[in-house]
Amino acid sequence: MPDHAYPGPNLDYLHEMNRFFEYWLKGIDNGSMREPAFTFSRREYTEPEAFPAMLNSEWLVRMSSPWIRLSLMNFFLAIKLYPSKKQTPHPPTII
Repeated sequence: MPDHAYPGPNLDYLHEMNRFFEYWLKGIDNGSMREPAFTFSRREYTEPEAFPAMLNSEWLVRMSSPWIRLSLMNFFLAIKLYPSKKQTPHPPTII
């Protein structure tokens, strides 16, 4: 569970679930829709130790989801590593 993650940081997910259900099921305006859409923890370097209680990290927020800015790219695998003279390599047709 995210509130018992080892090593930390931990997340109080029960609090977040309660706010979600208050807004969407009970209709209580608790301000959750005015908060940033995406909150995440970015890990930083932590000195190695046998059983760390907490890893160094920082909490970051973004107003929109990061996958909105993604674009699709096609990658092709070669048909043969060394094609013969009769066969010319070409990318496969995408349907």
